[in-house]
Amino acid sequence: MPDRTGEEDGLASLRLDLEIMARRFERACAAPGMPLRVFFLVTESMPDAALAAQVLGALRRRVREGRIGLFLLHNPVEGEAARPERIGPEVVLLRAPRPRPDYEWHLPGHFDSPAGFAFEHRIAAALRDAITGWQA
Repeated sequence: MPDRTGEEDGLASLRLDLEIMARRFERACAAPGMPLRVFFLVTESMPDAALAAQVLGALRRRVREGRIGLFLLHNPVEGEAARPERIGPEVVLLRAPRPRPDYEWHLPGHFDSPAGFAFEHRIAAALRDAITGWQA
């Protein structure tokens, strides 16, 4: 039976996919004429100002012109939701626990439900408001 993890070839296809995505990311960061670049990072553990500073530092080394906006989505399995919080001029944090522990955003049975729709709508609205603020 073949190894379905790809380990038999040293994860070559995964490494190639990551290499291609990295090149696309670098090109997008360096593309001229972009007044605002928005980056979206999803975390299960609570992000803090130090993580935001580290990510922004890495992004600034790659973005040659224009502004940066970093949207941190703290997406724990459970807990209380919080209002979007600006933790710096370029960073917005949204704490949005999943509607249920096994929630997967890409499964129609999950997102196409009242709880899934409310969850996704809340994220979209917070992201829209963050982008509006960064454009001001």
